[in-house]
Amino acid sequence: MHEFQAIQDAMWTLAQGLLIIAIPILVKAALNWVSVKVAYFKDQASDTQEWRIDAVLDVAVKIAEQLKESGVFPDGGAAKAFCVDYVQKEFDRLGVVLDVDIMADKIEGAYHEYRLSNKK
Repeated sequence: MHEFQAIQDAMWTLAQGLLIIAIPILVKAALNWVSVKVAYFKDQASDTQEWRIDAVLDVAVKIAEQLKESGVFPDGGAAKAFCVDYVQKEFDRLGVVLDVDIMADKIEGAYHEYRLSNKK
């Protein structure tokens, strides 16, 4: 019986040692998995936000171009000012934060893309 107790104690000590080693590894693996999932969802949100930005820019450019062609805006500067104002209001409504300079560059890009796609 004394021999069985010694084996049981040795097995218990081994199990404790393995747990001491395994628990930090398992915790690290779990934290790594969580961080990967968080990064994935942030990336998905960024894609959705980018899609919203592009959609708002497209609408703003189309409206401004139609108003310019109908004579409401005397020049491209007035149309661009309209776009900036429209886009800023929509971004505020959607909760999108974008630097004004970046927004102006994106409007320019959307305008040139619109012009190229509608060139006859």
